[in-house]
Amino acid sequence: MKHLIRIGMINWHLLPATDIDVSGDIGVIGENRSGKSTLLDLIQVVVTGNNGRYLRLNASATDGNRKRSLRSVQAYCLGRLSPDQVMRSQALTYIYLVFQDTGLPHHVTSIGLALEASQNEAAERPPVQFIADGISLSHTHFLELSADGAEQPRDWAVVRPHLERLCSEAGGTLLTYRNEPGKYVQDYMKILSTGGRFINTDQFLKAFVNAISFEQIPSATDFVRRYLLEDSPIRIGQLRESIATYHSFRKQVEEARTKLARLHALRSAISTFKDDLLAQDREQWIAARAQLDHAFVENRTLRRRRDQNLADQAEAKRARTQLEALREELGNELGTVRDAIAAQSGSAQRRQLESERALAETRLKETVGQLETIQKAVNQGAHALKFRMLLPTMPGEPFVVVERMRQAGGPARVPVWPNDPQALATALDDPRLRLPPLIDACERAANEETKAQGLKEQELREVVRQIKDIEATGIAIDSTVERLVAEMEGFGWRPRIVCTLLRVMDDRWRDAVEALLGRDREAVIVADAHVEDAIRYLQHNRVRLRGCRVVNSRKLSPAEGRPEPGTLAGVLASDDPLAMAFVVRRIGGVRLAYSVEDLHRPGRAVMQDGTYDDGLVVEMRAVAGGYKIGAGAGRIGLSALERRRNAIKEELEELEGRAKDLRTAAGCLTVLSAAVGRGTDLIAALDRYTWLKEKLDTLAEDIRALERNINPEFKARMVEIDQQIRLYTKGIEDAVRAEERATQSISTASMTLGGGENAVGSELSVQFARQKFQAVRHRIDRPASRAAYRAAVAAQKGNLTRTADLARRNAEAAAQRIQSVRIGIFDGYLAFNMEFGLKNEFTREQAQVLRDIAPWVEQGIARIEGIDLVRHQAEAEAAADRSRNFFQHSFAYELRRRFDALHSALEDMNRTLRAHDFHYEVYRFVAHPVEPYQAIIRLVEASRVDDSVFALLFDSQADDTHPHAIALKMVQELLLDEKRDVADFEDYRHYYSFNLIMKDIKTNREVDLETRRGTGSGAEQQVPFYIAIGTALAAAYHGKAAGDVAKEKGIGLAVFDEAFSKLDGRNQKACMDYYENLGLQVIVAAPFEKRATLYETLEYFVETFRNGDLIHVDWYGVGERTRQDLAEANPANLGLDGFRRMMAAQAET
Repeated sequence: MKHLIRIGMINWHLLPATDIDVSGDIGVIGENRSGKSTLLDLIQVVVTGNNGRYLRLNASATDGNRKRSLRSVQAYCLGRLSPDQVMRSQALTYIYLVFQDTGLPHHVTSIGLALEASQNEAAERPPVQFIADGISLSHTHFLELSADGAEQPRDWAVVRPHLERLCSEAGGTLLTYRNEPGKYVQDYMKILSTGGRFINTDQFLKAFVNAISFEQIPSATDFVRRYLLEDSPIRIGQLRESIATYHSFRKQVEEARTKLARLHALRSAISTFKDDLLAQDREQWIAARAQLDHAFVENRTLRRRRDQNLADQAEAKRARTQLEALREELGNELGTVRDAIAAQSGSAQRRQLESERALAETRLKETVGQLETIQKAVNQGAHALKFRMLLPTMPGEPFVVVERMRQAGGPARVPVWPNDPQALATALDDPRLRLPPLIDACERAANEETKAQGLKEQELREVVRQIKDIEATGIAIDSTVERLVAEMEGFGWRPRIVCTLLRVMDDRWRDAVEALLGRDREAVIVADAHVEDAIRYLQHNRVRLRGCRVVNSRKLSPAEGRPEPGTLAGVLASDDPLAMAFVVRRIGGVRLAYSVEDLHRPGRAVMQDGTYDDGLVVEMRAVAGGYKIGAGAGRIGLSALERRRNAIKEELEELEGRAKDLRTAAGCLTVLSAAVGRGTDLIAALDRYTWLKEKLDTLAEDIRALERNINPEFKARMVEIDQQIRLYTKGIEDAVRAEERATQSISTASMTLGGGENAVGSELSVQFARQKFQAVRHRIDRPASRAAYRAAVAAQKGNLTRTADLARRNAEAAAQRIQSVRIGIFDGYLAFNMEFGLKNEFTREQAQVLRDIAPWVEQGIARIEGIDLVRHQAEAEAAADRSRNFFQHSFAYELRRRFDALHSALEDMNRTLRAHDFHYEVYRFVAHPVEPYQAIIRLVEASRVDDSVFALLFDSQADDTHPHAIALKMVQELLLDEKRDVADFEDYRHYYSFNLIMKDIKTNREVDLETRRGTGSGAEQQVPFYIAIGTALAAAYHGKAAGDVAKEKGIGLAVFDEAFSKLDGRNQKACMDYYENLGLQVIVAAPFEKRATLYETLEYFVETFRNGDLIHVDWYGVGERTRQDLAEANPANLGLDGFRRMMAAQAET
């Protein structure tokens, strides 16, 4: 074995130029700050060749936390005492170690460094490493006397040829290196190693330096990765690049598929939009057709009724005329018979009686006429009572008198009428019955109703216009504003209406924002250059353009168009910054209030229902003129407008009916006024009627007395004629009544037929219904429309009115769905462009779904499906092929080779561990695949037998029945995980975790390191690591020979700083024996108070002393006999039984 026999230094920190001769296992002891670490750092710098990658200077002072020490090689060279004070401002330093083969003492090799440092430089200059094979260096080789007789180091240029000559004379060689630590270490290890074997430099240096800086190792995994396995990452730059490329192309494929999914969703929405449009057209067609059919049926029924009534009227007139002719013939015959009777009687008295009777009958007829006139007036007054609720209350309560007149008159006809003549006469003469003021009031009220009817007709025309505008454009703008905008467009002023530039982002606040903006919604914005012209134009046409508004945009800045969150302006959005600036100026200070409590906060606020607090007064604001903000906003209120239109039509009918009733009442009262004050005339006429009736009876009796002498045949014929005349008279009266009924029916039917568009069955209603139907008849094909219509009518059992009403409601529902879907489609269009960073080609206000969005969607789908997706998939497949190739032929091969090295290193370590027991325990390391890498490990192992397993990697068509399908999928997901750095795959050491198993050779019980760490004492927790570190170092130095005591070994230097802190003497001795069996020469640095325990185990000691700014060193050996005596004298080594024996022996003496 090749032992360290000398440690030499010149200009190393505070140490003098010294050669420290040592042998065997060495202890470096001293007080704190006495220079122990200075010597260990010297050994570390020489062994590593001053390779900063491995140096851990003053390792024990770093508390095992892997941080760098504040010491530096430059500080050691200059002898730094403090940050500003050094022993040497310029230094040439030599440090070296001498090794000797214990079996061949004349075989020596020296290794060392020549270092230069200056206080004015940041670090030492690049060193010269040297190997002097064949000679044992001492400080005399490097020193010379200066002019004043003091010793000083020679320049390397002088020392080098001198050493070359000495090495040559000894049969060796001097090897020098200019800052080539790796080559230097590799060469001296080849000379000093067991059998001249190649040693992995990285593995050796890591194990060596980690032993010096021994710390509590976190786990067996950390130990194996840091101390045992070679740091040999797989360079997978191409795999990294190809996977990154595949990532990129796969992202493009996924983005294309995402785009396609978004576009297909839009296509589906557009399809729904088309279906809703078709449904709306179908329902509007059914409603219009049902309305037309209903109007036509009613019109035909009215026409037939009128024609039948005309026929009945003509028949009644013909019958009346025929009966009147027959009655006239009988009257003539009656006159002839009477003349014959008169001639037969020859009495002048009869003629006198007949003359008186004729005069009485004439007077009776006149009296009856007078009574009928009064009765008609009273009946008209009674008829006026039906409209009493429409008439204003008049002083004197004339209607009370009219009611008494109606009751006094009764329903009978003259001459039985009236029931109570005296009461009726009193009522007619009642001074409270003043009718002219009441008639005037009725006329005025009728005129007011007619005037209101005109206003309602104007409102109806406006509502109908709004409905037509909404159906055509989606919004209803005031006609005056439309006229102003059209005129401004003619001037080239580029007008924009504010409401068409805005959109409501939260419909819960639509009522509030529409109500508060009010007329400002229809304010007009013009180009900045024409603001003044627009204002002057509005001034000059203030009457014609009453109510119009122009935004003075010169007072606005686009930068103002950012509403504060929580304000009413914040629920609006616009692509026009001026429009938003206008909104912010108007309602930007109005807070959103969600409760009445929110209204109490200072400032203006509004609630969703329009409850508005202007800061002092709270009022309810309502939406005027329908919804206007946003494209298609009007359709939200379209059903309400249509209901308003129908309501106005009903109000018009009511107004028309009231006006008619009021005029009828005025006419009735006018007729009644002719009878007012004629109570006396009524009584006189009734008395006269009674007297004349009695007189006629008397004359008739006188005439009958004369007729008793008349020929019976004449008399019988006269009676027969008289009866027949009565029958004819009754028939004439019946015909007259039938003619009157027919005339009334004809009048009613003609009035209805000639009525307005709201009179069902009128000519205008048929014309209006036909126009509405003509407007929608071509929207759907005839077979489909007829089938749908027949089904709709059948569902309502032929009721056309219910069919039309249901179809209108269905059309309104479809319109609402259309509006909602249209908003959703454009929101989807904007979201698509925002998500994928595209420019909007259309604005919400101008875009039409079928004209603009639908072709855009279809073009996008065709482009992605036909071009983008195909190209990106092909590129992704090509990248996948490259990745598979790299993974299979580069990465997997290299990984397999490193796995072999890993298992080989573990086997070498376990082979060495199996050969030695420690306290009757045998150690071994085991490896377990780490979960994320298990799939890769399985594939790599499978590839030893079949390389084709990688062919299915990144193949989406891989069969799930493939034996490695799960592993392939896991590897693919692992490699494609964008959150995982591909560099994680480079270090093969991360693919496995490790554990240390300790087996009791007596009981065969096993315990792993983690269990021991959780329950064992401090010594029990440290021992496994000392064993593992020693084994790792022995494996690095000797390879397979480490486990064979009989084999000759080379260098085996193991340096520990502040080691064995928790081990007692027995455990220390066991460790040292174990290291000796492994072929290790141990150097242990320990504080002075630990020397007694070390004396029992170590063979040589170096003691350091600090005296001011100098360090003194002394070295000496401890023989075997002395070590045994010290061990025997140490009570801690006796055990309980030994201690008892010692106490008994002392007692005997």
